[in-house]
Amino acid sequence: NLHFIQSMIGRAEGYNIALNDYQYISQTNGKPLRELMQDMIVSSVFLTLRDTFLTKQQYMQLIYTAIWSLFEKNSQKIELLQPAILKPKQLWTGKQLISNIIKIIVGLNGYDPDIGLNLESKCKLSSKELPGMASDDIQVLIKDNELLLGIVDKNQVGSGADYGMMHAFHELYGPKMTGQLLTGFARLFAAYLQYHGFTCGMDDLIVDELHDEKRRVLIEENLKKGVRQAAEYCGYNSQIPESINLFNRSNFVFENGQYNHPKYLQDVHYLQYDHQIYEALRQKILIEKHQEEALDQEYKKAMTKVTSEIVGSTLGGLQKLFPLNLFSMMTMTGAKGSNVNHSQVSALLGQQELEGRRVPLMPTGRSLPSFLPYDPNPRAGGYVADRFLTGLRPQGFFFHCMAGREGLIDTAVKTSRSGYLQRCLIKHLEGLIVQYDLTVRDNDGSLIQLFCGEDGIDTTKTKYLEKFSFLAQNNQHYKQLYRVQEMKQHFKTLDGASVELENDTLMNAFNPSQNLGAVSMKVQSTMNEYLQKCQNELQQKKISNKQFKSLANIRYLRALMHPGDAVGCVAAQSIGEPSTQMTLNTFHLAGHGEKNVTLGIPRLREILMTATKKQKTPTMSLQFLNANIEKSQADRYAKRMSKLVFLELVNNIKVREYKRLTENGIPLHSLLRGVIYEIDVELEDLNQIKYVFGISEDQIKNKVNHVFIPLLLKIIQAELNKNSSRCVEKTSFLKTKENEAKKQRKGSDDEEEDDEDQQEEQDDLSELNQDEEVLNIINQTFEQSAQQYDIFEESHQQQESQKKQTPKKEQQQTPQTTQHKYLEKAEVQKQLIKVVIKLPLNSKKMLMTNVVKKTLSNTVINEIKGINKAKIIKNDKSGGASFMIYTEGVNLNKIRNFDFINLNNIDCNDIVAIMNAFGIEAARNAIIKEILAVFGAYGVAVDYRHLYLIADYMTFGGQIRAMNRIYMDFNTAPFGKMTFETSTQFLTNACLNRETDTFNNLSSQLVIGRVPKVGSNLCDVLYQFETEE
Repeated sequence: NLHFIQSMIGRAEGYNIALNDYQYISQTNGKPLRELMQDMIVSSVFLTLRDTFLTKQQYMQLIYTAIWSLFEKNSQKIELLQPAILKPKQLWTGKQLISNIIKIIVGLNGYDPDIGLNLESKCKLSSKELPGMASDDIQVLIKDNELLLGIVDKNQVGSGADYGMMHAFHELYGPKMTGQLLTGFARLFAAYLQYHGFTCGMDDLIVDELHDEKRRVLIEENLKKGVRQAAEYCGYNSQIPESINLFNRSNFVFENGQYNHPKYLQDVHYLQYDHQIYEALRQKILIEKHQEEALDQEYKKAMTKVTSEIVGSTLGGLQKLFPLNLFSMMTMTGAKGSNVNHSQVSALLGQQELEGRRVPLMPTGRSLPSFLPYDPNPRAGGYVADRFLTGLRPQGFFFHCMAGREGLIDTAVKTSRSGYLQRCLIKHLEGLIVQYDLTVRDNDGSLIQLFCGEDGIDTTKTKYLEKFSFLAQNNQHYKQLYRVQEMKQHFKTLDGASVELENDTLMNAFNPSQNLGAVSMKVQSTMNEYLQKCQNELQQKKISNKQFKSLANIRYLRALMHPGDAVGCVAAQSIGEPSTQMTLNTFHLAGHGEKNVTLGIPRLREILMTATKKQKTPTMSLQFLNANIEKSQADRYAKRMSKLVFLELVNNIKVREYKRLTENGIPLHSLLRGVIYEIDVELEDLNQIKYVFGISEDQIKNKVNHVFIPLLLKIIQAELNKNSSRCVEKTSFLKTKENEAKKQRKGSDDEEEDDEDQQEEQDDLSELNQDEEVLNIINQTFEQSAQQYDIFEESHQQQESQKKQTPKKEQQQTPQTTQHKYLEKAEVQKQLIKVVIKLPLNSKKMLMTNVVKKTLSNTVINEIKGINKAKIIKNDKSGGASFMIYTEGVNLNKIRNFDFINLNNIDCNDIVAIMNAFGIEAARNAIIKEILAVFGAYGVAVDYRHLYLIADYMTFGGQIRAMNRIYMDFNTAPFGKMTFETSTQFLTNACLNRETDTFNNLSSQLVIGRVPKVGSNLCDVLYQFETEE
């Protein structure tokens, strides 16, 4: 019934709630929502340029076009401003036209047109686009409804334009007049654009020859810079030849009145296939898998700065400049697009990324078949130095399509995720309503917040709440608007004597809806700071401190939430709607290349919907107590906190393999014959290990004997079992084929033999599966024993803990080295570990070097439970050390034992760990911080009041309450639960548990056809009948 409203309630809602004029401010963040866009903004910029003049005929025609609808039922005269130029011809400026329309609309609504809006606001255009005398127009200046300076662009009439002209007009004159002004401006700008016209041409995109040549030189240098950075990262120190041409493309040449197509350069000197850098890259990427991500960061770090220089130089060298360049006019004023679009057309496309990474490599080491394996050329990694103006080569076009396709798929996939997230939020929060005492309560009466958002302020009225300079500039209009004397008669005013409170706040001591001056601590402190700094300004305007405080307090009172506001639904929508703007990427390299955190919708689901105890990427950022700590010392601390495996201490591994059949020419007994593997593991210098990691020689021996050797033998046994399982599978396959052939020859006579063969096969496979299960259990046992040792404990304590887990009989019987049928020798000689393994002659050849590496990587020497890696990154916060420790994993209890960590400044993203260590209030603050971090990574602004409400709802019971089906069962309304999902299950449980529904829940009321108790229906209307005497 949207287009044909059939009830009086529906008509009332349409006129007073759903009307566009009342939707000017967004509930999400308090920013303007309605806007003029695209052609309207282009026209408004042309109209308000300094060299725009209008004749009397044009001026009157444009005014009538803008406001004719306001005079359909009104015969009032239209007063025109005096022309800016009188002789030789009367001419008006575009700014006068804007001022005239504002004054007419203000006058028609009963206000004095000569006393009104005073504003100073920045334009989107900068002095770079408006040089010389026109540079004054980068600042909009309005005095008493007259536009004196400035260009009207997106910052004044566009969406999200904080403190712009339309936003300020809405603050002073309200939604109805703002709607009239927006309509008038839209008609005005559309009509004026017909006078001027707007067409982008090819000449708006072409760069002059000087800057075009500079672009080519910078691109070639940038590509070489990327190769040098990759070579340096891989440890290749030889010089990269300067003569290489990695771009291999010449510029367009203007000859005979036309641009000739570029020709590819012949006989270009390129990196040869046998160049050593290819091998260095291959070794770096293949051997150390995680290094590929770090290499991507090195490329980006090396090339980003020059790429920005290329874009700036190219766009600064266009043949036509602003405002004659209409493509620049469109992007710079905010009408459509941005500098990215212009740079892709005229400069270059830049680095193409997939999930925050460069283009991935195929197993062959190539990104595309046209590139060499492990090609260091940035072009092979997705760096497109071509532009749309002169065309893309096939490789760059393909990479660009890959990045575009990722966005399309991401949009398609995340729709369902973000939709379900918003549904869960709304169903849990739908019952949160502001009551008459300004508290926020659920439908069962549970107290969630004392004041909504902690200050009771409506999010649509927050932007100008602390903009005290605007209040001072427009104090005359505010006095008329607020009717100060009348307000003081109806509300109690708190004077200075009554507000001096100890250990209490004004809002707690006095009801803000009944007392002028009962404001939040933040607003009060901001007001006092402004009064101290701007006392002279107020005196010039003849405003006393008492008068100013009265205006500010009344504005605070008018900004309070109204009883009945469905703040829960609004908060849910304010989180759900911006989530559609975020990508679905689970892992995102944020800020530093070393940081790997979960962002986007997966992180929001992790925080709000699951509240899981095991996060995907738990991290901590730890500050040092010593603000002057050196980098080397910080690195040592980080390494001692990291999970340390034996492989990191190894310098070299040698394996010698041979068959032992005789000894001194004499054949050996069958038990002594076998395949011998002599393994020599050479460690780094023991003194260096002691200095860097704090590990002694005794600890190394202990790990070798009790962890490394047993684990090596078990892995060898597993490899042998794998080979035997393949033999069993091959034998079973041959047996099956043979049995099928027998059946065809003999028929059903051999069914019993066939059953016996199948039974034997199943027995073999079951024994193999049992061996694998046992092996898994043993591996887990060894990993657990490896995790028991901590670097900060003495070796004696390690031996004691090892003894406690080993039975007494084994402690007495087991020598220092492990006994095993495959082990002949194992000893530690200073830096050398010698192990001799004897395997049966019929065993399949084994890559023992890989087995040893696998064992070393699984042998844990030092570990803090829960922390896998710790590294040093730059500290972005001021006032502390220049470095801090960043950990992958969380253990807040163990961190307290470290005397070099500042325990008062620990940053952790694991909400459950924070709750367990510091309590539920700390977890509440962590929820707010983490949601802000998720939205901040994508540049999405959400008012913190919504986050406070959600965090308070999740934690008001003393535990974290996730917004999912499980916690929906805590809802006291059976019908409300049934409207969520799994209706049959909730209905069955309600019947079995004899639950009752009081129909206080919004969904329950809708189910039975009642008007929900929310908004203006929160109260009951009572009528007092006159009684007869």
